Amino acid sequence: MTNRKRIAIVGAGHNALVSAAYLAREGHDVTVYERRPRVGGAVNTEPMWDGYRVDTCSVMHILIHKTPVLRELDLAPFGLEYMDMDPWGFAPFPDGSHIVFYRDLDRTCRSIAAISERDAEAYRAFVLKWHKFNQGVFDLFAQSPAPGAAVGTIARHTAAQQMRGGVDPSMTGLHLLRQVLGSYRKMLDETFTSPQVRAAVAWMAAQSGPPPSEIGAGALAGAHSLYHDVGAKRPRGGSGMLSAALARYVEHHGGTVRCDAPARRILTSGGRARGIELEDGERVEADVVVSGAHVHTTMLDLVGRENLPAGLAGRLDSLSLGNGIGMTVRCAVDDLP
Repeated sequence: MTNRKRIAIVGAGHNALVSAAYLAREGHDVTVYERRPRVGGAVNTEPMWDGYRVDTCSVMHILIHKTPVLRELDLAPFGLEYMDMDPWGFAPFPDGSHIVFYRDLDRTCRSIAAISERDAEAYRAFVLKWHKFNQGVFDLFAQSPAPGAAVGTIARHTAAQQMRGGVDPSMTGLHLLRQVLGSYRKMLDETFTSPQVRAAVAWMAAQSGPPPSEIGAGALAGAHSLYHDVGAKRPRGGSGMLSAALARYVEHHGGTVRCDAPARRILTSGGRARGIELEDGERVEADVVVSGAHVHTTMLDLVGRENLPAGLAGRLDSLSLGNGIGMTVRCAVDDLP
């Protein structure tokens, strides 16, 4: 290629690996540096006990199936095979009632109706109206980043749906903005009457980290509609097979993935990133540095406060972060419980 660049990527989480895959495919000299002994970050499957391999964070894959990534990269030859999960969710409650969530909206609503017929209809309306909003979000994801693009894209999509009679009046204008920027606890309290439905949807929303009271997290509950759009899928062999396939793809296209290679800092000069320095002292020059690490880790630790533009460190300090705490119990069984 005529404009081949040397690119250093910090971290081998799935987002960083997707970036590395596209860059390597285009002929750039890409090297990924991962501090852990394995790739994947939160999309990781590793041996735990007695030969069992366990997903340590991510299990279901949903959002990637609304993007062109799998189609454009064609990861099947590199070991990625998806299995559909249907039903994808089961919510049991102390009184013996339960909700089964299927990709099919009608089947799910029939399950909810056994608890509350009113909430079964409310759930249907909730999924349909958020489906329209989420489509605007994914239209945005497919574009290059630009100032104001988020508001403009979603507003245009919502207006177009409204002209076709496709938007519930409660999802337009200021009401839409209030629900998106509000807490999902308030939204679910306004939408459903049964604590069972509220709890089930809130639990799924909480998988992203922010608690139900978090302001600005309303769209996390609205993303629930995606389970009825693309469904939920698992890679055969565990969630980490996506990350493993991406790493193989990078190497197949001439890139390099280095594990046990933690970055100490991102080297800067003249207001630009010039490379990275590893914990063992190795210095790597690069035309472009991409970081898959957390924004605080990237900017405050690796770049360093002293190298940031005026005021940026303060804005980073003021970011509201989710508690990010959860617990999962994994059981090895030889039959359904």
